[in-house]
Amino acid sequence: MSWSAAQRYTSERRAAGDARRFCSRHIADILGTGPAAATVAADAEVIVSELVTNSIEAGSTRVDVRLALRRDHLLLTVADDAPGRPQRRTPLPTDARGRGLAIIAALARAWGTAPSGAGKEVWAHLAVLPELTADLDYT
Repeated sequence: MSWSAAQRYTSERRAAGDARRFCSRHIADILGTGPAAATVAADAEVIVSELVTNSIEAGSTRVDVRLALRRDHLLLTVADDAPGRPQRRTPLPTDARGRGLAIIAALARAWGTAPSGAGKEVWAHLAVLPELTADLDYT
């Protein structure tokens, strides 16, 4: 069995912060608070914050955040009901926006999008050291 947690948010500015706290709390509960777990939590917070913000700016009315832990990775999924898919940009150094997906690509082992109902899901895999999940029951 693998571990998972999910939370739905309304499309409000504060949702990104609420989603960050949701990630850090649940990741600490399952992986602990040591340095390796803290790195996973910090990376997850950045990714979820970027994706939730993108969903809100795309006009979604709701945002669903899911975390699923496997032996060697944490799957983060953010689903919304906004049309379109996020596009990776190449911003100029003076641009204030447009770096979110590049940041996600740098932090995640892999990431992608998939259609889901009227909207989409954006997912990212974060590497997790096997020793952090060794004591978890996967039967």
